[in-house]
Amino acid sequence: MEFFQFAFVQRSLIVGLIMALLSSFLGVFVILRRMSFFSDAISHASLTGIALGIIWGVSPTGGAVVFSLLIGLLVIWLSQKKVLQIDSIIGVLFSGSVALGVLLLSRVSGYKVNLVSFLFGDILAVSKSDLILSIILAVLVMAVVLEFFKNFLFTSFSPELAQVKGLNTTFWNYVFAAVLALTIALSIKVVGVMLVSALIIIPATAAKLVSKNIREMVLWSALFGMVSVVSGLVSAYYFDVPSGPAVVIIE
Repeated sequence: MEFFQFAFVQRSLIVGLIMALLSSFLGVFVILRRMSFFSDAISHASLTGIALGIIWGVSPTGGAVVFSLLIGLLVIWLSQKKVLQIDSIIGVLFSGSVALGVLLLSRVSGYKVNLVSFLFGDILAVSKSDLILSIILAVLVMAVVLEFFKNFLFTSFSPELAQVKGLNTTFWNYVFAAVLALTIALSIKVVGVMLVSALIIIPATAAKLVSKNIREMVLWSALFGMVSVVSGLVSAYYFDVPSGPAVVIIE
């Protein structure tokens, strides 16, 4: 296709496929852990990181990565302390982070234009720095998940069995929260803050309906995610619509 010859489209396609693969892969564990609301909270919290990145004159994506990581680890830490039920913790951080992010962005000149892009994605605006950052963190996340796949599987599917096998479930909860936060923050360029959790949950949920085991679920989820991103990218380009909603609708 002609439009794939453009450099910005090639960058968008590479980043989109990387994020779709990571998101749909981790989505399997999110579904097994029943943590859909958790991924939603991290994605919305990243708005504050984006705002801080803009205000401090650094990469908004970098700001989203750092703040999402902090929120993800904070949720796990507070839940371990049993200060409140985890759904209450997530709810407080979810709403508070979004409100803080919007307030900070309101102090930035021209924030309304940027806000639409951040909320609903603009994959065609992926820069070279976004591409490099995505590749580096994608390699890091995939290396960790694949190396310790069984640990993630046991702690997701049956925490009791994981403890019997001598696994530190608290530690692996922290690790999973970290890799999920990194993936969510990087996926914002593809579908935006408001819809990034859909990139994680929908392919994995669809895969669960057609799979007989975890291996099949992982493969189908990755396939559904990547096909939807490519189709959404093509639709966004030709129909001049936001990439995020296009990807989610196709999913």
